[in-house]
Amino acid sequence: MERHSNYRTTGKPEYTTAGNEREISILKLLARYDLLPSRYVYHALGKYHGTRKALTLLSKGHYIGFPDLPREEKLAYIPRNGFGVFELKPRGRMLLAKHGDVYAHGGNDHFKHRLLRSEIEYLLDRAPFQVKGPEHILADNRCPESTRDASYPFRIEHPKLEPDITRGFSDGSRTIFAHIEVDRGTEPVVSQNARQSLKSKVERYAEYFRTGAYKSRFGFEVAPSVAFMTTRPDTASLIDLFPEKGKTRFYALSINPKLLPTDNLIVPWQGKDGTLNLMELLGGQPREGAESHAALA
Repeated sequence: MERHSNYRTTGKPEYTTAGNEREISILKLLARYDLLPSRYVYHALGKYHGTRKALTLLSKGHYIGFPDLPREEKLAYIPRNGFGVFELKPRGRMLLAKHGDVYAHGGNDHFKHRLLRSEIEYLLDRAPFQVKGPEHILADNRCPESTRDASYPFRIEHPKLEPDITRGFSDGSRTIFAHIEVDRGTEPVVSQNARQSLKSKVERYAEYFRTGAYKSRFGFEVAPSVAFMTTRPDTASLIDLFPEKGKTRFYALSINPKLLPTDNLIVPWQGKDGTLNLMELLGGQPREGAESHAALA
């Protein structure tokens, strides 16, 4: 009998789930985050052996699996002596729909960017505050109906922007919203191509703040911040791009390119003349556990 591989979902499914709680929890987790390594799944759900078995069975059933990539890319990304990487497959999405859970399809960004983005989303959602995700932002009665009904509600037309991540962090009385831009260190700081550079992105965010488009698009009463989370060890060249006017809205954080599910991104984010310290502003409590540490490169 041919050995099962998580990296191939061809042929007929070899398993049909009865819909037990652990398997459904895995499907819901992968529906929320486009792409996650198995160690993040273990971190979220615990009980390593039970979760590992459930991942294997769901893979055999084609409910989850490795992203569909060209063979050369897939071989390059298969971890050696490491953790598997999973996404929700159509069969898994159909099963969730039968349970009454309908999730929007995720982004179409490149595999490596999508993986890092999903890991950052996972870590931000476990910040020591009340975290408001896309569903909360769109459900707020201040969010315009036109945005809620849009096919891509977080795609901003004027100026052209589509934040990688948008979250709100609240202490119950005050909420700080932030757009997060994920940079793997591959995007040029400056480029002759008007769209493909960090400089042009900063300029478009400056226009976004200047025109108040955050109000008309999302109903935010106060301008959000934008944080560039980058794997570049030195953020000085990025911070130099931040404008003088509105500089208190722009921040950068250097992160480890191999984030762990225990890493902490709620450390002071560096701006042009200071930091944004959410822990001080919102009075959060540090996460428990000796493994928690700042996710700095």
